[in-house]
Amino acid sequence: MMTLRNCCCARVGGVLLGWFALSLSTANAQHPPSPEVHPDHRVTFRFSAPKASEVILHGDWYAPGNGTEKMLKDDKGVWSLTVGPLEPNIYVYWFDVDGMEFVIDPKNPWIKQASMTTGTQNLFEVPGSGADYLDVKPVPHGEVRKVWYQSTALGWARRMHVYTPPGYELSRDRYPVLYLLNGGGEDDSGWADAGRTNFILDNLLAQGKAKPMIVVMPNAFAVNPVNPLSTPQGPDSVDRFREDFFKDVIPYVEKNYRVLPDRAHRAIGGLTLAPNLLLGTALGHLDMFSYIAVTSNGLRPESKDDFEKQYRKTLDTPEGRAKIKLFWIGSGIDDRGNPSSRLLAEVLKQYGVNVVYRESSGGHALTNFRLYLSEFAPLLFR
Repeated sequence: MMTLRNCCCARVGGVLLGWFALSLSTANAQHPPSPEVHPDHRVTFRFSAPKASEVILHGDWYAPGNGTEKMLKDDKGVWSLTVGPLEPNIYVYWFDVDGMEFVIDPKNPWIKQASMTTGTQNLFEVPGSGADYLDVKPVPHGEVRKVWYQSTALGWARRMHVYTPPGYELSRDRYPVLYLLNGGGEDDSGWADAGRTNFILDNLLAQGKAKPMIVVMPNAFAVNPVNPLSTPQGPDSVDRFREDFFKDVIPYVEKNYRVLPDRAHRAIGGLTLAPNLLLGTALGHLDMFSYIAVTSNGLRPESKDDFEKQYRKTLDTPEGRAKIKLFWIGSGIDDRGNPSSRLLAEVLKQYGVNVVYRESSGGHALTNFRLYLSEFAPLLFR
Protein backbone atom coordinates (compact mmCIF):
# COMPACT_ATOMS: atom_id res chain seq x y z
CA MET A 1 0.00 0.00 0.00
CA MET A 2 1.33 3.46 -0.92
CA THR A 3 1.88 5.64 2.12
CA LEU A 4 0.78 9.27 2.21
CA ARG A 5 4.40 10.32 1.99
CA ASN A 6 5.01 8.12 -1.03
CA CYS A 7 1.80 9.34 -2.59
CA CYS A 8 2.83 12.97 -2.12
CA CYS A 9 6.28 12.26 -3.52
CA ALA A 10 4.73 10.52 -6.49
CA ARG A 11 2.43 13.49 -7.08
CA VAL A 12 5.28 15.98 -6.67
CA GLY A 13 7.54 13.85 -8.86
CA GLY A 14 4.84 13.60 -11.48
CA VAL A 15 4.28 17.35 -11.43
CA LEU A 16 8.03 17.98 -11.72
CA LEU A 17 8.38 15.45 -14.51
CA GLY A 18 5.41 16.95 -16.32
CA TRP A 19 6.81 20.47 -15.87
CA PHE A 20 10.21 19.35 -17.18
CA ALA A 21 8.65 17.66 -20.21
CA LEU A 22 6.54 20.75 -20.93
CA SER A 23 9.58 23.01 -20.54
CA LEU A 24 11.66 20.80 -22.83
CA SER A 25 8.88 20.72 -25.40
CA THR A 26 8.53 24.50 -25.23
CA ALA A 27 12.31 24.95 -25.51
CA ASN A 28 12.44 22.65 -28.53
CA ALA A 29 9.60 24.57 -30.13
CA GLN A 30 11.35 27.87 -29.53
CA HIS A 31 14.79 26.55 -30.39
CA PRO A 32 14.39 23.70 -32.91
CA PRO A 33 17.51 21.69 -33.82
CA SER A 34 19.94 22.60 -36.56
CA PRO A 35 20.80 20.86 -38.69
CA GLU A 36 17.90 18.40 -38.67
CA VAL A 37 18.51 15.36 -40.86
CA HIS A 38 15.21 13.87 -41.99
CA PRO A 39 14.61 10.17 -42.76
CA ASP A 40 14.41 10.95 -46.48
CA HIS A 41 17.92 12.54 -46.35
CA ARG A 42 16.63 16.09 -46.65
CA VAL A 43 18.31 18.43 -44.18
CA THR A 44 16.83 21.51 -42.50
CA PHE A 45 19.10 24.31 -41.26
CA ARG A 46 17.93 26.97 -38.79
CA PHE A 47 19.55 30.13 -37.50
CA SER A 48 17.94 32.51 -35.02
CA ALA A 49 18.74 36.12 -35.93
CA PRO A 50 15.62 38.31 -35.61
CA LYS A 51 17.46 41.53 -36.49
CA ALA A 52 19.37 40.18 -39.49
CA SER A 53 18.29 41.21 -42.96
CA GLU A 54 19.93 38.33 -44.84
CA VAL A 55 21.29 34.89 -43.95
CA ILE A 56 23.00 32.76 -46.58
CA LEU A 57 23.81 29.07 -46.28
CA HIS A 58 27.08 27.71 -47.70
CA GLY A 59 27.56 23.97 -48.21
CA ASP A 60 30.02 21.69 -49.97
CA TRP A 61 27.20 19.62 -51.49
CA TYR A 62 26.33 22.42 -53.89
CA ALA A 63 27.76 22.43 -57.40
CA PRO A 64 30.89 24.58 -57.76
CA GLY A 65 29.92 28.16 -58.50
CA ASN A 66 26.51 27.62 -56.91
CA GLY A 67 27.57 26.91 -53.36
CA THR A 68 25.11 29.19 -51.57
CA GLU A 69 21.40 29.58 -51.00
CA LYS A 70 19.39 32.26 -49.23
CA MET A 71 17.42 31.30 -46.13
CA LEU A 72 13.90 32.49 -45.21
CA LYS A 73 12.91 34.16 -41.92
CA ASP A 74 9.73 33.33 -40.02
CA ASP A 75 7.72 35.60 -37.68
CA LYS A 76 9.90 34.56 -34.71
CA GLY A 77 13.10 35.67 -36.43
CA VAL A 78 14.33 32.12 -37.18
CA TRP A 79 15.90 31.70 -40.60
CA SER A 80 15.51 28.26 -42.14
CA LEU A 81 16.16 26.29 -45.30
CA THR A 82 15.64 22.65 -46.27
CA VAL A 83 17.98 21.09 -48.85
CA GLY A 84 18.34 17.71 -50.46
CA PRO A 85 17.88 14.86 -50.39
CA LEU A 86 21.65 14.42 -50.02
CA GLU A 87 23.71 11.31 -50.62
CA PRO A 88 25.03 9.64 -47.45
CA ASN A 89 28.23 11.40 -46.40
CA ILE A 90 29.69 13.97 -44.03
CA TYR A 91 29.22 17.55 -45.20
CA VAL A 92 30.58 20.99 -44.36
CA TYR A 93 28.48 24.15 -44.01
CA TRP A 94 28.43 27.65 -42.52
CA PHE A 95 26.38 30.85 -42.65
CA ASP A 96 26.93 34.37 -43.90
CA VAL A 97 24.89 36.82 -41.80
CA ASP A 98 24.48 40.34 -43.22
CA GLY A 99 27.83 40.04 -44.95
CA MET A 100 29.70 38.49 -42.01
CA GLU A 101 31.38 35.35 -43.33
CA PHE A 102 31.98 31.97 -41.70
CA VAL A 103 29.36 32.26 -38.97
CA ILE A 104 29.06 28.84 -37.37
CA ASP A 105 25.82 27.20 -36.32
CA PRO A 106 25.52 27.74 -32.53
CA LYS A 107 23.32 24.64 -32.21
CA ASN A 108 25.87 22.30 -33.75
CA PRO A 109 28.98 21.44 -31.67
CA TRP A 110 30.61 19.49 -34.52
CA ILE A 111 33.08 21.90 -36.14
CA LYS A 112 36.02 21.86 -38.53
CA GLN A 113 38.86 23.89 -37.11
CA ALA A 114 39.76 27.08 -38.95
CA SER A 115 43.00 27.32 -40.87
CA MET A 116 45.07 30.26 -42.01
CA THR A 117 42.90 30.71 -45.12
CA THR A 118 39.35 29.94 -44.00
CA GLY A 119 37.03 30.33 -41.05
CA THR A 120 35.69 27.68 -38.70
CA GLN A 121 32.93 25.59 -40.26
CA ASN A 122 30.32 23.05 -39.14
CA LEU A 123 29.89 19.44 -40.14
CA PHE A 124 26.95 17.06 -40.19
CA GLU A 125 26.36 13.51 -41.34
CA VAL A 126 23.70 12.01 -43.57
CA PRO A 127 23.83 8.32 -42.62
CA GLY A 128 23.48 5.55 -45.15
CA SER A 129 25.21 2.72 -46.95
CA GLY A 130 26.85 4.90 -49.57
CA ALA A 131 29.57 6.12 -47.21
CA ASP A 132 29.87 3.31 -44.69
CA TYR A 133 33.66 3.40 -45.00
CA LEU A 134 33.42 6.48 -42.74
CA ASP A 135 31.35 4.80 -40.06
CA VAL A 136 32.54 4.14 -36.52
CA LYS A 137 32.11 0.38 -36.69
CA PRO A 138 32.52 -2.29 -33.99
CA VAL A 139 36.04 -3.15 -35.15
CA PRO A 140 39.45 -2.76 -33.48
CA HIS A 141 40.37 0.91 -33.35
CA GLY A 142 43.70 2.64 -33.54
CA GLU A 143 44.68 5.79 -31.68
CA VAL A 144 45.08 9.40 -32.75
CA ARG A 145 47.47 11.46 -30.67
CA LYS A 146 48.06 15.19 -30.60
CA VAL A 147 51.82 15.33 -30.58
CA TRP A 148 53.78 18.47 -29.66
CA TYR A 149 57.40 18.75 -30.70
CA GLN A 150 59.99 21.50 -30.68
CA SER A 151 60.71 22.74 -34.19
CA THR A 152 64.37 23.61 -34.35
CA ALA A 153 63.80 24.82 -37.91
CA LEU A 154 61.13 27.35 -36.97
CA GLY A 155 62.02 28.06 -33.37
CA TRP A 156 58.77 27.23 -31.62
CA ALA A 157 56.64 24.30 -30.51
CA ARG A 158 54.61 22.67 -33.25
CA ARG A 159 51.80 20.13 -33.30
CA MET A 160 50.95 17.16 -35.46
CA HIS A 161 48.38 14.38 -35.27
CA VAL A 162 49.62 10.79 -35.41
CA TYR A 163 47.49 7.70 -36.05
CA THR A 164 48.77 4.34 -34.84
CA PRO A 165 46.93 1.19 -35.98
CA PRO A 166 45.07 -1.22 -33.70
CA GLY A 167 47.45 -3.33 -31.65
CA TYR A 168 50.39 -0.94 -31.96
CA GLU A 169 50.90 -0.64 -28.19
CA LEU A 170 50.98 -4.40 -27.68
CA SER A 171 53.16 -5.15 -30.66
CA ARG A 172 56.88 -4.93 -31.28
CA ASP A 173 56.46 -4.66 -35.02
CA ARG A 174 57.74 -1.77 -37.08
CA TYR A 175 55.35 -0.06 -39.47
CA PRO A 176 55.42 1.90 -42.72
CA VAL A 177 54.44 5.56 -42.58
CA LEU A 178 52.10 7.73 -44.61
CA TYR A 179 52.76 11.46 -44.24
CA LEU A 180 49.40 13.07 -44.97
CA LEU A 181 49.37 16.83 -45.63
CA ASN A 182 46.37 19.08 -45.02
CA GLY A 183 44.94 21.48 -47.54
CA GLY A 184 44.38 25.20 -47.37
CA GLY A 185 41.13 24.83 -45.44
CA GLU A 186 42.54 22.85 -42.51
CA ASP A 187 45.38 22.62 -40.04
CA ASP A 188 46.95 19.42 -38.72
CA SER A 189 43.62 18.43 -37.15
CA GLY A 190 41.83 18.42 -40.51
CA TRP A 191 42.57 14.88 -41.67
CA ALA A 192 42.12 13.48 -38.17
CA ASP A 193 38.80 15.18 -37.38
CA ALA A 194 36.88 16.21 -40.49
CA GLY A 195 38.80 13.71 -42.63
CA ARG A 196 38.04 10.70 -40.40
CA THR A 197 41.42 9.21 -41.24
CA ASN A 198 41.45 6.90 -38.23
CA PHE A 199 38.04 5.39 -38.89
CA ILE A 200 38.77 4.97 -42.61
CA LEU A 201 41.99 3.11 -41.77
CA ASP A 202 40.34 1.10 -38.97
CA ASN A 203 37.67 -0.14 -41.38
CA LEU A 204 40.15 -0.96 -44.15
CA LEU A 205 42.35 -2.89 -41.74
CA ALA A 206 39.40 -4.81 -40.32
CA GLN A 207 38.51 -5.89 -43.87
CA GLY A 208 42.09 -6.84 -44.68
CA LYS A 209 42.22 -4.25 -47.46
CA ALA A 210 45.21 -2.22 -46.25
CA LYS A 211 48.57 -2.80 -44.63
CA PRO A 212 48.86 -1.64 -41.01
CA MET A 213 50.55 1.76 -41.13
CA ILE A 214 51.24 4.84 -39.08
CA VAL A 215 49.74 8.04 -40.47
CA VAL A 216 51.47 11.29 -39.59
CA MET A 217 49.45 14.47 -40.16
CA PRO A 218 51.68 17.54 -39.75
CA ASN A 219 50.59 21.14 -40.26
CA ALA A 220 51.45 22.15 -43.83
CA PHE A 221 51.28 25.78 -42.73
CA ALA A 222 54.58 26.93 -41.22
CA VAL A 223 52.85 28.65 -38.33
CA ASN A 224 53.07 28.74 -34.57
CA PRO A 225 49.90 26.84 -33.48
CA VAL A 226 49.83 28.62 -30.13
CA ASN A 227 49.44 31.95 -31.94
CA PRO A 228 48.90 31.38 -35.69
CA LEU A 229 48.33 35.05 -36.44
CA SER A 230 51.83 35.86 -35.20
CA THR A 231 53.33 34.00 -38.16
CA PRO A 232 51.59 35.15 -41.34
CA GLN A 233 52.35 33.25 -44.50
CA GLY A 234 54.88 34.69 -46.92
CA PRO A 235 56.72 33.71 -50.10
CA ASP A 236 59.10 31.53 -48.09
CA SER A 237 56.35 29.53 -46.33
CA VAL A 238 56.86 26.43 -48.51
CA ASP A 239 60.60 26.39 -47.81
CA ARG A 240 59.95 26.89 -44.10
CA PHE A 241 57.50 24.00 -44.04
CA ARG A 242 59.94 21.70 -45.81
CA GLU A 243 62.75 22.63 -43.46
CA ASP A 244 60.56 21.75 -40.47
CA PHE A 245 59.26 18.60 -42.18
CA PHE A 246 62.65 17.09 -42.99
CA LYS A 247 64.64 18.47 -40.07
CA ASP A 248 62.10 17.94 -37.28
CA VAL A 249 58.93 16.03 -38.19
CA ILE A 250 60.41 12.94 -39.83
CA PRO A 251 63.29 12.60 -37.33
CA TYR A 252 60.82 12.96 -34.42
CA VAL A 253 58.57 10.25 -35.85
CA GLU A 254 61.47 7.88 -36.50
CA LYS A 255 62.86 8.41 -33.01
CA ASN A 256 59.58 8.08 -31.09
CA TYR A 257 57.59 5.53 -33.11
CA ARG A 258 58.39 2.05 -34.32
CA VAL A 259 58.61 2.79 -38.02
CA LEU A 260 60.48 1.32 -40.95
CA PRO A 261 62.85 4.20 -41.74
CA ASP A 262 63.51 3.72 -45.45
CA ARG A 263 62.03 5.06 -48.66
CA ALA A 264 60.29 1.77 -49.49
CA HIS A 265 58.15 2.21 -46.39
CA ARG A 266 57.43 5.94 -46.65
CA ALA A 267 54.53 7.50 -48.54
CA ILE A 268 53.50 11.12 -48.86
CA GLY A 269 50.10 12.40 -49.91
CA GLY A 270 47.33 14.89 -49.32
CA LEU A 271 45.76 18.03 -50.64
CA THR A 272 46.80 21.07 -52.53
CA LEU A 273 48.11 24.08 -50.60
CA ALA A 274 50.76 26.46 -51.86
CA PRO A 275 51.76 25.86 -55.48
CA ASN A 276 54.16 22.94 -55.78
CA LEU A 277 54.27 22.24 -52.02
CA LEU A 278 53.28 18.60 -52.23
CA LEU A 279 54.70 17.87 -55.70
CA GLY A 280 58.00 19.54 -54.93
CA THR A 281 58.30 17.89 -51.54
CA ALA A 282 57.61 14.46 -53.04
CA LEU A 283 59.42 14.55 -56.39
CA GLY A 284 62.28 16.58 -55.02
CA HIS A 285 62.99 13.96 -52.34
CA LEU A 286 62.57 10.57 -53.97
CA ASP A 287 65.40 9.36 -51.78
CA MET A 288 62.80 9.58 -49.00
CA PHE A 289 59.52 8.41 -50.58
CA SER A 290 58.43 5.67 -52.97
CA TYR A 291 54.65 6.27 -52.88
CA ILE A 292 52.97 9.57 -53.78
CA ALA A 293 49.24 10.29 -53.54
CA VAL A 294 47.95 13.64 -54.75
CA THR A 295 44.36 14.81 -54.37
CA SER A 296 43.10 17.95 -56.06
CA ASN A 297 46.57 18.94 -57.19
CA GLY A 298 48.37 18.94 -60.48
CA LEU A 299 50.30 20.72 -63.17
CA ARG A 300 49.26 23.93 -64.88
CA PRO A 301 49.94 24.23 -68.63
CA GLU A 302 52.19 27.24 -68.17
CA SER A 303 54.33 25.22 -65.73
CA LYS A 304 54.62 22.07 -67.85
CA ASP A 305 57.96 22.88 -69.51
CA ASP A 306 59.58 23.94 -66.24
CA PHE A 307 58.21 20.82 -64.52
CA GLU A 308 59.69 18.49 -67.14
CA LYS A 309 63.00 20.33 -67.08
CA GLN A 310 63.22 20.27 -63.29
CA TYR A 311 62.45 16.55 -62.96
CA ARG A 312 63.87 15.28 -66.26
CA LYS A 313 66.55 13.22 -64.51
CA THR A 314 63.79 11.37 -62.66
CA LEU A 315 61.28 11.11 -65.48
CA ASP A 316 63.67 10.36 -68.37
CA THR A 317 65.57 7.44 -66.90
CA PRO A 318 64.44 3.95 -65.93
CA GLU A 319 66.31 4.31 -62.64
CA GLY A 320 64.49 7.55 -61.84
CA ARG A 321 61.04 6.27 -62.74
CA ALA A 322 61.63 3.07 -60.77
CA LYS A 323 61.92 5.13 -57.61
CA ILE A 324 58.20 5.94 -57.88
CA LYS A 325 56.45 2.71 -57.05
CA LEU A 326 53.04 4.38 -57.32
CA PHE A 327 51.87 7.88 -58.20
CA TRP A 328 48.16 8.13 -57.35
CA ILE A 329 46.15 11.18 -58.49
CA GLY A 330 42.51 11.90 -57.66
CA SER A 331 40.25 14.77 -58.68
CA GLY A 332 36.57 15.60 -58.78
CA ILE A 333 35.32 16.32 -62.27
CA ASP A 334 33.96 19.68 -61.11
CA ASP A 335 37.06 20.54 -59.08
CA ARG A 336 38.67 23.79 -60.19
CA GLY A 337 41.98 21.93 -60.24
CA ASN A 338 40.70 19.06 -62.41
CA PRO A 339 42.45 20.18 -65.65
CA SER A 340 45.74 20.41 -63.73
CA SER A 341 45.27 16.92 -62.27
CA ARG A 342 44.55 15.50 -65.70
CA LEU A 343 47.62 17.17 -67.20
CA LEU A 344 49.87 15.86 -64.43
CA ALA A 345 48.59 12.32 -64.99
CA GLU A 346 49.10 12.62 -68.76
CA VAL A 347 52.66 13.91 -68.46
CA LEU A 348 53.70 11.26 -65.96
CA LYS A 349 52.15 8.49 -68.06
CA GLN A 350 54.00 9.73 -71.15
CA TYR A 351 57.25 9.19 -69.28
CA GLY A 352 56.21 5.71 -68.17
CA VAL A 353 55.59 6.44 -64.48
CA ASN A 354 53.23 4.03 -62.73
CA VAL A 355 50.21 6.33 -62.44
CA VAL A 356 46.71 5.65 -61.15
CA TYR A 357 44.34 8.48 -62.07
CA ARG A 358 40.98 8.57 -60.31
CA GLU A 359 38.26 10.95 -61.41
CA SER A 360 35.00 11.16 -59.49
CA SER A 361 31.87 13.26 -59.51
CA GLY A 362 31.74 16.41 -57.42
CA GLY A 363 34.23 19.13 -56.77
CA HIS A 364 36.84 20.37 -54.34
CA ALA A 365 35.35 18.95 -51.15
CA LEU A 366 36.07 16.66 -48.23
CA THR A 367 33.45 14.28 -49.57
CA ASN A 368 35.95 13.46 -52.32
CA PHE A 369 39.14 13.73 -50.29
CA ARG A 370 37.97 11.14 -47.75
CA LEU A 371 36.91 8.83 -50.59
CA TYR A 372 40.33 9.11 -52.20
CA LEU A 373 42.09 8.22 -48.95
CA SER A 374 39.95 5.10 -48.70
CA GLU A 375 41.03 4.15 -52.23
CA PHE A 376 44.74 4.92 -52.27
CA ALA A 377 45.58 3.67 -48.75
CA PRO A 378 45.01 0.00 -49.78
CA LEU A 379 47.57 0.41 -52.59
CA LEU A 380 50.41 1.55 -50.35
CA PHE A 381 53.35 -0.62 -49.24
CA ARG A 382 52.44 -3.57 -51.42
